[in-house]
Amino acid sequence: MNLQLEDYIGKIKELEALIRRLKSSSKGDKTDYSIKIQELQKQLPMDREEAEQLQQDKDNFLSIALEGYKHCLVIGDKYDIRVVFRLISLWFSLLTKPIVVNAMLSTIIEGSMKVPSYKFIPLGYQIASRLGGPKDGQGAQSFQFVLVSFLKKMDIDNQ
Repeated sequence: MNLQLEDYIGKIKELEALIRRLKSSSKGDKTDYSIKIQELQKQLPMDREEAEQLQQDKDNFLSIALEGYKHCLVIGDKYDIRVVFRLISLWFSLLTKPIVVNAMLSTIIEGSMKVPSYKFIPLGYQIASRLGGPKDGQGAQSFQFVLVSFLKKMDIDNQ
């Protein structure tokens, strides 16, 4: 799905470059290309809209996956290791996305359905290794804030 979105964005950029090129060509060429320019200008907004819809769908599916992993960890113990690895992998690979940061905040630190921190102990070293990593902002919406809060919670809960 990510490949499709990048393909659409690439096509949109190509169409914009082609329109600019066609508009700046010589006078004789302009008459030949005027029909093509009109067609491309009609297609461009539709492609942008489709690219935006794909991005919204992608964010929606990501949100559903994060919520599903959370419920799996809250409800049972059978698939803990597999789910914890996938959840942390998503968190670390998409650490700049606010959707992921907020989902991790509600999954491990706050909210009525918190996941017990002992389930993350097998990945404690990998989680701690991200300390001092990318500075993505300040406050409760930053990766580092959630990471530090989570490590503190793990330390307090599992002493």
